Amino acid sequence: MKAFVALALLLGLRVDACSSDRLTRPVERPTAMPVTAMPELATNSDPLAAASTLVAQKNWPQALAALESIIDSKTFRGLPPDVQYRALATAGAVAGYHGPPKLAYEYLGRAVAFPQADSGVWLERLRMAGKLGHNADAVGALTVVMRRWPDRGATLNADYVH
Repeated sequence: MKAFVALALLLGLRVDACSSDRLTRPVERPTAMPVTAMPELATNSDPLAAASTLVAQKNWPQALAALESIIDSKTFRGLPPDVQYRALATAGAVAGYHGPPKLAYEYLGRAVAFPQADSGVWLERLRMAGKLGHNADAVGALTVVMRRWPDRGATLNADYVH
């Protein structure tokens, strides 16, 4: 039955609605997901810890700049995958609400490639794809959300999916 409902939702999706920025019911904007650094990295000289502090303080411009410098560094690929994921997901969320949508879309696209990507990251990817008019990617993200987390369909704005 759940598969049928998900299929019906997907088939009933109007592609032109993908450009809407109202994908979910109105809720308080989430703060960015915290960057979870490995315990041995949590020193004052650790850029991930510094970026996490800036996010916690809601210092969005500096937090985004710090996360960008981490992600763009030559050593980023050498970090543990979970740390890479948290940095990308956090940067995507910060940029999605407090920065350029194209940057958020790029970071979230990289974050969803990790196996630990959760429904929140996929929904942010869906929101950014819709905001930028990337309709095919919005439908693809919605498909992933409905397949992996069918219960999340109830959180989608009914005006968006019909």
